[in-house]
Amino acid sequence: MTAFDTAWELVKMPIDWDSHKVEYDNDNKQNIHTANFYDKRGKLFPMTAWDYDDPFGPGIEVAINHPSEDVTHSIGSADLQREGVENNLTVNSANVDEEHRRQGMNTAMYELMQYIATEKYNQEITESNDQSSDAKAFWAAYRTKQEGGLE
Repeated sequence: MTAFDTAWELVKMPIDWDSHKVEYDNDNKQNIHTANFYDKRGKLFPMTAWDYDDPFGPGIEVAINHPSEDVTHSIGSADLQREGVENNLTVNSANVDEEHRRQGMNTAMYELMQYIATEKYNQEITESNDQSSDAKAFWAAYRTKQEGGLE
């Protein structure tokens, strides 16, 4: 790990919160959040999150989009679910294309969903009882980051 990599891990803020905007989509009756994510090379990846009313779940989804305007597919996505009798908010699924992993994109998606969940429900996202090995690794790294350590 280079000195730059170490510094990046310490100070990275995956989302440029100054770019965060919310617009209401009357047709679909939902809030659409947009924000920019910058990877450690400084490449911009636009993010979109949908906050909609869903009687069966929290109705929060997020995607990180390809940086090229010529390419219209997302390179990462995540959504939330309700879990257990406590009705906890947990991540239902999260995925980032292999070539874009280890850049903080999963963390950025999580943090945008957490922002919306706090605004909408005043509730924290918690760890699911049913996690993949990748999800367990994410949560361990995220807890370490929150405690001020390296991933």
